[in-house]
Amino acid sequence: MKNIRLLITLAGLVGCSQILLAQYNKAANHLSNGKLKDARDAIEIAIQDEKEKVKPRTWILRGRIYFRIATDPTKLFKNLDTNAVFTAYESYKKAMELDPAKGRSYKDAKAYLDTLYYPMLNYAVDNYNAKKYANALRAAELGRELNPKDTLGFLIGSISAYFTQDFKKYKDLTEQLIKSPEVKNKLQAYRDLAIFIRDQDKDYEKALYWADEGLKKYPNDKELNDLHVELLLKANKVDLAIEKLQKVIASNPNDAINYLKLGILYNNANLLDKALEAYNKCLELDAYNYEALFNAGAIFYNRASELLKEVNNMDMVTYNKKGKPLEDKAKAELEKALPYFEKANNVKKNEVEVLRPLYNIYNSLKRKEEAARIQKILDVIDK
Repeated sequence: MKNIRLLITLAGLVGCSQILLAQYNKAANHLSNGKLKDARDAIEIAIQDEKEKVKPRTWILRGRIYFRIATDPTKLFKNLDTNAVFTAYESYKKAMELDPAKGRSYKDAKAYLDTLYYPMLNYAVDNYNAKKYANALRAAELGRELNPKDTLGFLIGSISAYFTQDFKKYKDLTEQLIKSPEVKNKLQAYRDLAIFIRDQDKDYEKALYWADEGLKKYPNDKELNDLHVELLLKANKVDLAIEKLQKVIASNPNDAINYLKLGILYNNANLLDKALEAYNKCLELDAYNYEALFNAGAIFYNRASELLKEVNNMDMVTYNKKGKPLEDKAKAELEKALPYFEKANNVKKNEVEVLRPLYNIYNSLKRKEEAARIQKILDVIDK
């Protein structure tokens, strides 16, 4: 009885193995006949066999089936596996892994794997356009693995990494893109990387490094030059920022905005006379530049405020000796500030940052009607 049972068991195992082997043959036949669903179902059964799943040919066939699903022009088989291109990739890689000696099977699997480049890239583009950034990122990275000279994959990969908030990968991919000899136009990558590091990492020195590197290749790019000046300032390199902006102005002396930026730099360096000179030069080129008007007026207004603060802190004896000359000096500064603020108020009506100093100036200069008019506007705003 025991021998009979053993024979029955062996017969069952042989029968099962033959069924699974038949599934491999069925899968191959179905693939030849374009019956992709049947081919997929058969190969998925075949890879369950302990003997069959260690054979490279099984995984090569599986890769070929999923390759056909991924590249089917009719799209009729798309729902069999929406990530079929990944499954094909994994199948070919498994086949290569099962031939460590890199014999015939390895070479065949590698040849099939190489044919996945364009399907993988198309998949990356389709998923990027559909805003499925995780899939787009993976496909872009695999596409670059299949073709290291690929450039579109760099772009899709870096942007997709950003949208998936994988910021480390975003930086790594963008740096790789910049360093790649295959990518010809890298201007936007330099800008984007410097801005990202500035805003996300707050690492102004590192951001400045990439802006510097970009300017070596694109020295005349206005956006990159503006960014460079800004980063110099953020990195507390005011002298270098001023020097840089002066060179930019020398190459383009009719750009009012650059004079405004230079004025702001001088302002921050507390070089107020030079700041005023720069603001006035900006206003020569753009008489209605609000920021230049406001900043220039503020310099005179702040000078007057400091003088009046000094007067207010005097005792009577000191005031009788020095107070009146300082008040006259403060009045002179306010009179200088007034036209800038008045014009700024005409450019941008009823900005509180202008109305409050304007009211104080009118009040200090005993121009009661103008002060009252401004106060009415402030009362409405403050309600």
